[in-house]
Amino acid sequence: MPEICESNIGEPVRRQALSISFTVEEVYESIKKYIPNFTITYKPDFRQAIADSWPASIDDSVAKKDWGLKVDYDLDKMTQVMLKKVEEQLR
Repeated sequence: MPEICESNIGEPVRRQALSISFTVEEVYESIKKYIPNFTITYKPDFRQAIADSWPASIDDSVAKKDWGLKVDYDLDKMTQVMLKKVEEQLR
């Protein structure tokens, strides 16, 4: 992230959230692109209620304008990195 100084922060920092958003099904489909026989079984627990309380999307336009944010990851890129790291851990 570019160096941030007070002069280029138009919105309070506490309002800025940088993330990508996806469902379990979307992660599953992304993993299947790299591991075709991948299967998953899951059962949401109490944390699902926390996730359900979050906004459906986050507007990062202010971070792009004020900080010069450039998004380097999307779901497929995140999946590639995640699978590489898991593979490294399993060696």
